[in-house]
Amino acid sequence: MASPTAFAQSSLQRFYVGGGAGVSNITGHVADILLPVAGATTSTLTFDSTDTPARVFAGFRFTSNWGIEGGAQSLGRFSARRDVTAPVAATYDAAWTVRGGYVDLVARVSFGDDSWSVIGKVGAMRATTRVESTSAGVSSTASDSKFAFRYGAGVQFDLNRWLAFRADAEANRRATNSNLGGLSTDSLTYNVLTGSFLLKF
Repeated sequence: MASPTAFAQSSLQRFYVGGGAGVSNITGHVADILLPVAGATTSTLTFDSTDTPARVFAGFRFTSNWGIEGGAQSLGRFSARRDVTAPVAATYDAAWTVRGGYVDLVARVSFGDDSWSVIGKVGAMRATTRVESTSAGVSSTASDSKFAFRYGAGVQFDLNRWLAFRADAEANRRATNSNLGGLSTDSLTYNVLTGSFLLKF
């Protein structure tokens, strides 16, 4: 006769796909490092550090507590403007988009009637940054890719056997290379809060 544990493992829905959207922002010493201008003695910086990114993903659960997840995600589009007033007046603008593919190791603990789960994840993202900048009236475009370390946590509620909703927060560390397109963004962290629906099968 099969044990309850064996039955639970055999009834586990191991595969899932999902998609969602949310809000992102950047943190770090933003005012000190964005659009540095050599020789400028007086300047002001304005920037837009939030956006509404999206992601799609698929996952596989090895056990009821461990799994792996991969997907494609946008971290958002951001912009900055530095107005230099001394020694020579000039304006520098930049807008950049960060997106890429990721793989996470996912751990989960269910509670209550097992319809609720707490989730933790850690992984890496191959992030591509595209920068459109204007420096003293001259426009340019640059792009580059690098690996970023990422981690996060969230909660998931199973609406029924086939459908679930997840809310999670994550941080993507050092997702852009420094001095790309006139930016100095290597030390920035891209934080994302996402709500997603999952289809399990």
